[in-house]
Amino acid sequence: MEQKRDELNIKQKKFCLSYLIDFNATRAAIEAGYSKRSAYSIGNALLKKHEVRAFIKQYQDELADSFFVNQSHIIFELARYAFRQRGSSFKDVTAKDSIVALNLLGKHLGMFQEKEAVPVELPYEKALKEAFKKLDEKRDAIRLEAQSNSVANPSKIPIGGSERRD
Repeated sequence: MEQKRDELNIKQKKFCLSYLIDFNATRAAIEAGYSKRSAYSIGNALLKKHEVRAFIKQYQDELADSFFVNQSHIIFELARYAFRQRGSSFKDVTAKDSIVALNLLGKHLGMFQEKEAVPVELPYEKALKEAFKKLDEKRDAIRLEAQSNSVANPSKIPIGGSERRD
């Protein structure tokens, strides 16, 4: 797997190493030297690259091996915290700790997939847009007519709420 590490440029490698700290792609992109303005999109794009994912996975595997930890160990411990019983030996585990453990378990098991927002146009929105467009057109036509009347016949210009008559 050493080949995968060499396929990445320096910024991409920095991104991967920063990402492994807290799994925040935007922060990792900024740490790697990408601009703050584009860090979100660059981080997202980098995580979609096979080479980047392979690099991150390799380091995760090496780290797990060095601590003799595997997924089963992690899931077992998270489940112990998540489903702690009152009166158990976990007296220092709070409800907040249990919620965090449940969240991590859910993420690991793929229960919380992010869904893309799909723009939905409500049935009446189109009709409202058309109605407002027609109102705007009528208002513009009335303004044009009023302007042309006032220029063509100055006696029709309203003064003080009434028309001037000669």
